[in-house]
Amino acid sequence: MERLLSDWQVPGAAVVLVKGGEVLLAGGFGVRDIASGEPVTAQTMFPIASVTKSFTALSCAMLVEEGKLSWEGPVHELMPELEMHDPYVTKHLALRDMLSHRSGLPRYDLLWKNNEEITRRELVERVRHLKPNVGFRSLWQYNNLMYIAAGYLIEKATGQTWEEFISERIFRKLGMASSNFSVEDVKRYPNQAKPHALWQGEVVQGDYLNVDRVGPAGSINSTAEDMAAYLQLHLNRGQYGGERLVSEAMIGEMVLPHMAVPPLMHFKDVSYRTYGLGLEQISYQGHNIVRHGGNINGFSSLMAFVPEEGTGVLVLLNRNAPLNHVIAFLALEMMLGLERQDWSSRYRAEVRKMEDFMEEQPAKLLAERASEQEASLSVADICGRYHHPGFGTLTVRADGKEPELIYNGLSYKLTPNGGDVYVAVQRSPWDYFAGRVTFRDGELSMPFEQAPGTEELVFRKR
Repeated sequence: MERLLSDWQVPGAAVVLVKGGEVLLAGGFGVRDIASGEPVTAQTMFPIASVTKSFTALSCAMLVEEGKLSWEGPVHELMPELEMHDPYVTKHLALRDMLSHRSGLPRYDLLWKNNEEITRRELVERVRHLKPNVGFRSLWQYNNLMYIAAGYLIEKATGQTWEEFISERIFRKLGMASSNFSVEDVKRYPNQAKPHALWQGEVVQGDYLNVDRVGPAGSINSTAEDMAAYLQLHLNRGQYGGERLVSEAMIGEMVLPHMAVPPLMHFKDVSYRTYGLGLEQISYQGHNIVRHGGNINGFSSLMAFVPEEGTGVLVLLNRNAPLNHVIAFLALEMMLGLERQDWSSRYRAEVRKMEDFMEEQPAKLLAERASEQEASLSVADICGRYHHPGFGTLTVRADGKEPELIYNGLSYKLTPNGGDVYVAVQRSPWDYFAGRVTFRDGELSMPFEQAPGTEELVFRKR
């Protein structure tokens, strides 16, 4: 662990290992804060990011078992606030579709990221203005908005907020006394991991990203000590400490493959990848590994387990890096007696590809001029406020300098690219965007989503 943290320039990690009903390890490595140098321990709090989705799916499973929700029934009947762009999808969208990422929507994460003003209900209501890029139930596409809506559905079914339900039905039952849902709670916790990033070759520390409003998709904060109990719940198929929280059949629904998932990285010994309900599945060296990862500004997480072997691992990092996958594979190989692979080298190669893309993309866009015509609009002409019914308002301003586009507090530098087209670039230790922005007839269009087949968003000038 010390060598891996050093090689990957990750300040610290918390790790849980479980095998045969026994917690072999729940502890920390490295430091939780490069400024103070204080060590990571089993009680250090980390955002678990999208591992949160398994909590949301588990909550839904409990309510399906109690008859308060249905996997197959149209959610619109209980939650009329959720309308899809296509009326047919509105009429037929089921909870199973939402939790298995087959609604037809791409991510559209810029709608909520850094937007601290919008409420959970407003996010659900804005979905009607978002166009799908593929057919309903035709393709797996990761979508946080559907999990936000699933959490809101829990509130509609129980009268409790998503946070209240999980606190009462999961945290309390598992003794997860330190776990919470809010950035402000993390800041008050004395043993907190700080977010870090690798920026221009150096590890830098930053601020927490507030994701409280998108809670069901990724706002839980926890510790290795608390998450050891949660991992055991899944390995025991819904039972913990002699008490059954949910039936084995419902745990089976969560791990049942629902959608084929395109491989993010092509590893020859990972023979398939599928997604269930809040958990995904891969096959590795003859073993079915159930897992879910998470990434949020300054943190990466991963929970992975082999149900048939009663073996599992949880990794929490205080920097965004695929080291969570490296550690998980290494731990499972050791505990299951599998042939060891050099996962560190494999993931490094993938990281280099991504870094090269982010480095080259802005220059490539600028080199390929969108038009050879002269601009018909001056910088003063394009400045102003623009509105989209789903994504809200963005601003273009110049202030005597080069124009910039402001959306949800993020600044995108605009560079002329021929005619009335600009290249927008936003890059920081935490965010990356590069794409063309076109101005015409009082409108601004730009690709807020990179998924194939997604139309550019059109904002109308106010």
